[in-house]
Amino acid sequence: MNALSVAKFLGPQEIGSRQAAEIIAAAAPSTASTQEIESGVSNLEKTLARRELAGQDLLNFPRHVTIEEAVERINTVDIATFWELRDKLARVAEVGYILLILRDEKSERFLDSVYTSHTNVVLLYGAIPIAVTLETDAWHSMAALIVMMLTDDDAADWSTALDQLAEATRPELFM
Repeated sequence: MNALSVAKFLGPQEIGSRQAAEIIAAAAPSTASTQEIESGVSNLEKTLARRELAGQDLLNFPRHVTIEEAVERINTVDIATFWELRDKLARVAEVGYILLILRDEKSERFLDSVYTSHTNVVLLYGAIPIAVTLETDAWHSMAALIVMMLTDDDAADWSTALDQLAEATRPELFM
């Protein structure tokens, strides 16, 4: 997170796609081999490089929203939306973490869908702590992601990413 904060301050272009990929990959716990980690970093680096070549920012940092603005936006959200976000995030966190650890053909299919979008990658690695931290911290991570997704100016991008990740973790895909 410190490295991401520096990247946000300096601008992601200053650290480059390789370093950004290494920072994001290092954020998630994994029992993957060095070779598997390097493969994941390479895939992520390619995704970030495509963004860079397209003239997009390497990393999209959510705009800081004042507490008043966040409360105002959240008050307009239907309670069913909160439950839906919670359920999808929980499944993505749990199944995504398991797939990162397994490193089998199911993992490869999942990672192929993850690496199609920069937002998918950021959301997955942001959600994984929900599955691997103590209960209280997991709920804090869940709440923080939900608030960020509901209050960010790019809420539609986050919603699309969550839908894609939730689709990629459907139980029937693994039977």
